[in-house]
Amino acid sequence: YFTTRGLLKNKDYGYWLSLNVPYDFLRSLAGIIKDYKENFFIITTKDKSAVSNLLGSHNITFRKDNIYDADSYRKFKTKGNIIRFIKNKYKITSSIFIDDSKEHLSTCSGIKGLTLAQAGWGYVSRLDNTLGRKAVLAKIKKILGD
Repeated sequence: YFTTRGLLKNKDYGYWLSLNVPYDFLRSLAGIIKDYKENFFIITTKDKSAVSNLLGSHNITFRKDNIYDADSYRKFKTKGNIIRFIKNKYKITSSIFIDDSKEHLSTCSGIKGLTLAQAGWGYVSRLDNTLGRKAVLAKIKKILGD
């Protein structure tokens, strides 16, 4: 899958972008991101330009400085370490980390003031203890004070 995806991305980038339809969660979150740009970070193992282009292809504006990508992941070794860095750098006391990977979530255990949520979309099993879009949005709004 990943090899084929990489080949397609390299051969016809525009077509590859068009195949990446956002989850309903992102559509629901877009307005909140617009109102609270400085409060949102993306921590991903993908490259920053691809993430930025994917968001842009769906008219979602996101601060590039708030995207921690594959290079960051290589540097920090885990998403948990990236979150520790961000929380320290910006003096963040309350936050939520949403990921579909139990492995990435497990690297965040013990981070003070961090709520963990396994997304009910993405690469998850029906057996995983996940949260749906509405529950995750409610948690985000609560942290933002909405």
